[in-house]
Amino acid sequence: MTKTAELNTAELIEVIETIEYEEPGHGAVLYAAQFMAGFTFHTAMPIVKQIMNAVVHDKKERRCAYCEYYYRDITKNNSSVVCSPECRNLRKAKYTRTKNAAKPKKPKKLTNREKYYNDHLEYPFWTDDYEMMKMSWKHEPSYSVDKVEYIRAAKMREIEMGGKKRVAEVIDYNGDEKGVEDIRVRFLPSDKKERPATITTMSAADSVVYYEAKYSDKHMQDERRRSVIYWGEIWGKHQYMR
Repeated sequence: MTKTAELNTAELIEVIETIEYEEPGHGAVLYAAQFMAGFTFHTAMPIVKQIMNAVVHDKKERRCAYCEYYYRDITKNNSSVVCSPECRNLRKAKYTRTKNAAKPKKPKKLTNREKYYNDHLEYPFWTDDYEMMKMSWKHEPSYSVDKVEYIRAAKMREIEMGGKKRVAEVIDYNGDEKGVEDIRVRFLPSDKKERPATITTMSAADSVVYYEAKYSDKHMQDERRRSVIYWGEIWGKHQYMR
C-alpha cells in the first residue's frame, strides 16, 4: 500500500464521520491517527472500518461511552469511560436531556385573563368583576372625585390661557417714562441709613506692609503666582490680537 501525504485532523475527522457515529473526541482522533498516519482518504477507509469492527483485548483500549469510537485509556486505574473532556460534557448533557424528556411536563399555569375572560364566544364577557377592574386599571387608572375636578380645572385653565405657559411679553420701560401707570415697583423696607463712602489711598510700600501683616507668606506667594499667570494670559492675548 503506497503512502502519500499525512492526514491532518480535519481530514481524519471526515474519514471517521463517514460511518454513522457521533463526532469523535480528541482521544479517538489520536488513537486512529497512529494507524492511518501517512495514508490518503481512499487508502485509509478500509483501515477505519477494521478499527471500528475489530475486537480489542487490551484493557487500555475501549469504546467511548459517547462517540462510540475506540480510544486508549491513559488513566492509572483504567476508570475512564470517555475519550475526552468534551465527550464527558456532551454525555452529561445527553443524559440530562433524556432524563428531562422522560419527566411528565407540568401544565401551563393560566393567567387571570385566561381564567376569567371568555373570549371564545360571540360576545366576550368577564366572569369576575374584580379581575375586570384590575385589568382596566392598567390602562385607565381611576381617580377620586377631587382629583377629577382638579384635572378638569387644569384643562380649562390651559384653554383660557392659550397653553400651559403664558406668552412672554417684552415691555419697553426704563423706569423714567411718564404716564406709565400699569407698572408698580415695590422695594423691601429697610432700617439701614446711608453712610458716606470713605476713600483711603496708600502708597506701594504701605500696601506691601499692609498685606504682609494681614495675610500669611504662603497666601502672598499664591496670589503673586496667580497674578503672574493672569497677566501672562492677558499679555499673550494682546500679542495675538496685534
